Amino acid sequence: MKRIISFFLCVLMTAALLAGCGDRKQRTTWIIAVDGDFSPFVCADANGKAVGLDVELLDAIARDQNFRYELRPSDWDTAMSVFTSHQAQVLMGSIASSQERIDGGWFFSHSFYDGVTQSMAMEPSSDTNTLEDLAGKAVVFHVKVNEVKVKELPAIDDEFAKDVSEFDTLKELKADIKKKMADERTAAAQRAFEDVLMTKVAEGIKADIPDEMIEMQAHQMLEGFKQQLASQGIPFDQYTKMTGMNEEQIIMDAKEPATNQVRMDLAIRAIIKAENLEVSDEEVENEMKSVAEKYGMDLDTVKKYLRAEDVKEQVMREKVIKVVADSATAVAPEVKEEETKTEEEEEKKD
Repeated sequence: MKRIISFFLCVLMTAALLAGCGDRKQRTTWIIAVDGDFSPFVCADANGKAVGLDVELLDAIARDQNFRYELRPSDWDTAMSVFTSHQAQVLMGSIASSQERIDGGWFFSHSFYDGVTQSMAMEPSSDTNTLEDLAGKAVVFHVKVNEVKVKELPAIDDEFAKDVSEFDTLKELKADIKKKMADERTAAAQRAFEDVLMTKVAEGIKADIPDEMIEMQAHQMLEGFKQQLASQGIPFDQYTKMTGMNEEQIIMDAKEPATNQVRMDLAIRAIIKAENLEVSDEEVENEMKSVAEKYGMDLDTVKKYLRAEDVKEQVMREKVIKVVADSATAVAPEVKEEETKTEEEEEKKD
């Protein structure tokens, strides 16, 4: 369900910083990690309560989408740690959207603030009207330092565990983080194994693939890329200007992955036909229930955002992968003696 869940979360998160949750009668509480000292977006008032532009936006979204939230303000490094260790579902703040983070499973809202935008005041007599007018000219900035702060990291103890998680002791928190990391690595290893298997299967396709099929797939990839850029608030024409590329060049670059995808699709169809694989309406319903349970949402809301056809396609794909995986034998890669010694030395250091 990785692809469906990814799409599902993207749909929910694009409204703003986080998703709407269920109907008006059922409310969900989101744990949100945030840098508590980033004025004017988030800062503490005289009573220590988090206030600022981001908090006001969050309040408006919560009222509109009918969910509760619990802010966990801290310094930025701690907020990031709380989020990446899954002690919070959302990280709120000025976070740079990168392809690496997107590929790693991060989901970003539409940008509402450009961190590189600068404002400049000009004398009435100035002949400067645009940024181009400043080309080649020296610009002097006068900066007033209001205060200098020193970061004080909290003690990593039981009190810290209580502040950033639902656990009462640091030992419990560490055990939970360790388990989640182990589960993630196991799942990642399984996905990597399955990806290699399916790639091998696709490479085994001997049929001549019509150029029209590859061309169509390349255009579909281009449209998907445009949608991905749009979800990050980047117009496609702006991307082409920044990279110096046009649609034709992007499509040409997409030809190889498009060919691989077409081969993969043909392989999947062949396996479905050979194994007489089918997906029942009950299986689709159960998969949707699983998603609803995992994210604490009612089934009707899940059905609103997930098409039954997409769920059915993904369930079928998982069946195909299972058939291939059950027929394969995993062989550990050969490890050179030098690499083994290096790993043993690292373990001794730890």
